[in-house]
Amino acid sequence: TEGQAYFLMAASGLTASLYYYDGDIDKKFRPLKDEHHWLEVASPHVTELGDYYAYSFLLLSGAYSLISKNHKLLHTTVLASQSALSAGIWARVGKTLTGRMRPGATYGDKVYNSDHWFGPFAEFNKSERGTRGIGAYDSFPSGHTAAAFSIATVFAGRYSDRKWVKWIAYGLASTVAVTRMVEHEHWASDLIPGALIGYGCGRQVLHNYTKSFPQYSEAKYRRKKKSTSLSLIPMSNAVGMHCRLSF
Repeated sequence: TEGQAYFLMAASGLTASLYYYDGDIDKKFRPLKDEHHWLEVASPHVTELGDYYAYSFLLLSGAYSLISKNHKLLHTTVLASQSALSAGIWARVGKTLTGRMRPGATYGDKVYNSDHWFGPFAEFNKSERGTRGIGAYDSFPSGHTAAAFSIATVFAGRYSDRKWVKWIAYGLASTVAVTRMVEHEHWASDLIPGALIGYGCGRQVLHNYTKSFPQYSEAKYRRKKKSTSLSLIPMSNAVGMHCRLSF
């Protein structure tokens, strides 16, 4: 739509502006963990909300929805997992095609001690790569940010009738993005593209779901819980038992 086009233009312009100041922004973030002990302790855990903690949350959410027979939460968890998977694939494609060095990788590199882009598939060039780790080639865009926003978008969309879900979801996702700079894993200009990938994947998953299952499109949709039914069935030579679980 026209509105989405303007939004993408604004996001692209902001990313370009951040790219110009990437070095200066990184210099501001570089000493923060040394200056603030609480940040040194908290940041490594908060940043995992875009990786291990996020996937653990989805597993727990799925298990809880099955046990409690929460139909809406189960669908939301599956959709969020699909969105995160899609965002991860697109983020990896971007990383492979750009080959941008992470800030932390530049600190000890003897040749490239500032922002550098190696280009497409550079991580697979053994002669050029030398002793460099994968961190020298996969900065753009931020995968953690993409994952965090992909999950946040699905939960915010599915529970749009509860405003606090939206604020918490996007608040946590934004915090993850900031910690990527605190952890020296990403430049500032890596974050907005990552967030856009996550948001776009989340919106696409929600759109396809609503289109395929219009009966579940209402934000306030709740499916009544059904208890387990157990019955005895007489047979010719024995008695059979039938059990049905619905949710």
